[in-house]
Amino acid sequence: MRVLFKDSNFLELDIAAPDAAEKLGGALGVPLAWWGRANVNSPEAQEPPGEVA
Repeated sequence: MRVLFKDSNFLELDIAAPDAAEKLGGALGVPLAWWGRANVNSPEAQEPPGEVA
C-alpha cells in the first residue's frame, strides 16, 4: 500500500493484530488504553441492566 500512497507517514495497520494498539498509538504519539474494549468506560456499561441513572 505504501507504494500507492508514496508517503512516509502512511501506516499500514492490521487492526486485528495483537500489537495494533501499540503501533497506532506510537504513530499518533498517544497511548490507546481502551483499544478493543467496547463501552468499558461508559456509565451504561457499569450499571445493571434495567436500572436508570
